[in-house]
Amino acid sequence: MIESDKPVFTQGDLLFGSPDKLKKFANSLRLRIANRVKGTIPGAETHITEAIAGGVMQSNSDNVGLTYENNATNPSPMWSAHFVDNRTDFSVANTFIELLKGERGNFGVDPRLQKYAAPYKQFNDKWLDDKTEPKYKTLPISAVRDKKYVESDTLSYYGGMPYGMPANGWTASQRATSSFFSYKVLRADYTEMLMEYSEVCFLLSEVNGWDDTWYRKGVRASIEKWYNDDPIKTNPLQGEDAAKVTAFVNALPAANQANVLNQKYIALYMQPQEAWNEYRRTGYPSTLLKVGESHALNVPYTTGGVTYTSYTFNSLVPGLTDIPARLYYPTQPQTLNPSNYQAAVQALGGDKMDKKLIWDKN
Repeated sequence: MIESDKPVFTQGDLLFGSPDKLKKFANSLRLRIANRVKGTIPGAETHITEAIAGGVMQSNSDNVGLTYENNATNPSPMWSAHFVDNRTDFSVANTFIELLKGERGNFGVDPRLQKYAAPYKQFNDKWLDDKTEPKYKTLPISAVRDKKYVESDTLSYYGGMPYGMPANGWTASQRATSSFFSYKVLRADYTEMLMEYSEVCFLLSEVNGWDDTWYRKGVRASIEKWYNDDPIKTNPLQGEDAAKVTAFVNALPAANQANVLNQKYIALYMQPQEAWNEYRRTGYPSTLLKVGESHALNVPYTTGGVTYTSYTFNSLVPGLTDIPARLYYPTQPQTLNPSNYQAAVQALGGDKMDKKLIWDKN
C-alpha cells in the first residue's frame, strides 16, 4: 500500500528517507519474524515467501539505524556509560575475543576484531602525555574516546573480560588486559542498528537450505559495514582492506547450520537482543562458555590466600543451567495488574528464567 512517489513523513524521518527503504525494512522484518516462528505458528512459511517476493534489503544502503547526536547531551548510551558515568567495569567478552582471534570456532582470524575491540596495549606515541620515547603502554580509555590509537594486528594485544566470573575475582591488573570496545562503538554519534542487510543474507541462507552464496554475502556485508565510516552506505572496500576481506570470505568453511548461525552471531555484534533471540531459537552460537564450564585466565588472581589460574562459570540464579530463556516480569505489572500477572504465570508454568517462549525450540 506504500506509494513510492510520495514521502513517508514530510518531516522528522530519521530512519528511512524514502518509501522504498521503508518497504524493504518492513519485508525484512516480516522475514525475520516469520522465520523465527516457522514450525510453531501456522502459515509462517507463507509469510516468508511473501516477504521475499515483496522485496527485502539488497545492500548496506538499506540498513536501518538511528544515529545519536555527537555531543554530551544526547549521545549513545555506550558513550555516556563510559565517558560520563566513567564505567570501565564491562567490556568485550573473553569468548568473543577468542572467537575473533581464531582461538574458538573454525573461522580463523576475523578482520572485524580491530573494528569491534581496541587493543589493550599499544605502541603509539600519539596519546602519550609525556615527551618520553614512545613505548608499549596500557591503552587508556581516553585514547578510545579521542580515536588516538592504531588498530594493531598483534593478536596478543586483544583480550576479553571473563563473563560468569565472581566480581571480586576480577582485579585491576586483570582489567588492564581486557580490550575496551573500539572507537567505532564508543562514539557519541554511534548508529544503533534496528536491522541490517547482513542479517537478511543469513536469513536467506537459512530459508534456502543453508545456501553458501547468501552466507558469504552476509559475512562480507557485515565486514564492509564495520570498515566504512558510515554503516548505512554501500562503499566497496579498496586496496589492502579489500584483499584482506576477500581472503577471509573465500577461506570460510562451507555453509551449514552451525557455520551460518555462528557467523550470524558475530554479525549481530551490538545487537544483543537479536543475538539472544537467535541463541534461544537455535542453540547457536556454539562458542559460548556454558554454565559449569571452566576457562583459563590470562592473568591469575589471588583471593583469600588462594591463587586461581582458571574459573568456572556458575550461574547466580539457582537451578539455571544455561543462558536465561526469558526475564522475570517487571515489578510494575505484578503490582498494578496482579490478576493478569497471576494468570500469565500460571499459563507459563511459573515466572522463572528457564521457562521457554513458544518459538524457543533448541
